[in-house]
Amino acid sequence: MREPLRRELHGLDTAIATAGEQAVALLQRAVELLADPEEAAAREVISGAIRAQAAQEEIESSVERAMALQAPVARDLRLMLAAALVAYHIERVAANAGRIARLTLEAPPPLGVLPALQEMGAQACRAMTAALSTFGSIDPAHNLDLEAAALELHEQERDVIESMPSVTRPAAATALLAARYLTRVGEHASAIGHRTATVAFGRADLGLDV
Repeated sequence: MREPLRRELHGLDTAIATAGEQAVALLQRAVELLADPEEAAAREVISGAIRAQAAQEEIESSVERAMALQAPVARDLRLMLAAALVAYHIERVAANAGRIARLTLEAPPPLGVLPALQEMGAQACRAMTAALSTFGSIDPAHNLDLEAAALELHEQERDVIESMPSVTRPAAATALLAARYLTRVGEHASAIGHRTATVAFGRADLGLDV
């Protein structure tokens, strides 16, 4: 591999890892805010989600620059394309963290459903951490686990929906929306797993399907 291309790929790996760690940290803090709302902390999470968008744009710019100047082929080309797509999924996770934080500024969820949301948050964070580790190692072996985690989050979301009273209240809306956003995180984690398969085998569709 040419040295300039190797440096570009290493830089992308580092940027993806950093953005992913920050997104998971934002999500963890947002879930904590469901139990302990704090305006200053919520504003920090929302600001972090905005910064995540800038980080995604920088990664995409790096990919475009590298493709124009280094002309990667085969596996290296797949890696660059996958990196841009993974950056998209990471930014969406950060955005969902920001949405949850914004909900806590309006109304905390009902106490009865809080444990379920906290478990969903823990599951979503574990899935994202595993997905990022999988992409970093270019090892698709955990894809089945990521898909199982996404399905479990869907099941947990249904439980939250069924536990909500029929009367719409701000607290109930917070619970329902937070559950939806956490389920989406599981879907993004699973999508990152499929991008890893793209790099390893070159068979996955490169469209933004999530």
